[in-house]
Amino acid sequence: MDAATETAPLRTSHIVLRAADLARSEKFYRDLFGFTEIARDAPAGDTRERVYLGLDGVTMLALEPSADPAAPRPRVEPEPFIGMEHFAFELAPDEFATLQAFWRQLREMGVTVHHTVDHLITHSIYFLDPDGNEVELKGPSDGKLYGH
Repeated sequence: MDAATETAPLRTSHIVLRAADLARSEKFYRDLFGFTEIARDAPAGDTRERVYLGLDGVTMLALEPSADPAAPRPRVEPEPFIGMEHFAFELAPDEFATLQAFWRQLREMGVTVHHTVDHLITHSIYFLDPDGNEVELKGPSDGKLYGH
């Protein structure tokens, strides 16, 4: 085993988002994905509480309140920027109907749908969370286009 293989990460552990309103963001992700609270703590030396959300005991997202709720929001294409463009959640293998059901749920919740894409191997819905982070919800795929 070479050094790069020995130190290679297994997978993304979680994503941490700073929220202008922690309760609003927590409700959004709970309502949309059915996430439950995995843990809640305050990082060392910080009084702000962080909540870890996920499914079946697996953390997928951590939310913490911003020290300044008026801080600049993420930028979304076509506005130029450097940094994270979006993050994605993949649906369990299922029918295209599941992605369509999420589309309807997003619309019912009043969520801004940024765009949709047919990637040839899967379909995706890109939407904005309450703080303007772009989130992708992608249907199942065989992964061949991405080399998985």
